[in-house]
Amino acid sequence: MLASGGLDTSPLRAGEGEPLTETALEYARLLQSSLSVEQAAKLLGVNPSRVRQRLTGHPRTLYGIKEGKAWRVPRFQFARRKAVPGVAAVIGALPPDLHPVAVRRWLTTPHPDLRVDAGEARAVAPLEWLRTGRAPEVVADLARGI
Repeated sequence: MLASGGLDTSPLRAGEGEPLTETALEYARLLQSSLSVEQAAKLLGVNPSRVRQRLTGHPRTLYGIKEGKAWRVPRFQFARRKAVPGVAAVIGALPPDLHPVAVRRWLTTPHPDLRVDAGEARAVAPLEWLRTGRAPEVVADLARGI
C-alpha cells in the first residue's frame, strides 16, 4: 500500500542517510546557525521589538523559528546587513505551518519556474532570484502554491 502511494521502500544505498535522521540534523544545524532576536536587530539596525513584530505580524516579513519562548531567525534571509530584497513578500506568502527545513530547502533549491533569462536552461532558487533584484511577486505567487 505504501509503495502504491509513491513511498520508496527500497533499502538505503551505501552511504545514504536515513531521511528522518538527515532532516533532524538539518533542523539542528538551522537552529544553531540562526540569529537571536537581538542579533537580528543589531544586524538590521532596529530594536528587538521591531524584529519580533516582523516575526509575528500579519503578514510576517521575517521568518523565525519559535524555540520555547525564544525566536531563532535563520540567516538565509539576510544579505550583508539587511534582509534579502523582496524576501518579506515571500515570507508573508509561505504557509505558516511549513516545517523550517522545508522553508529553507524551498528557498535555496532551484525552482523550475524561476529562470533569470527566458531561454536559459538553468533554474535558480527563490533566494537567488531575489538577490538578483527580480520581482518578489513571482516568488511570492509560487510560495502561495506550496
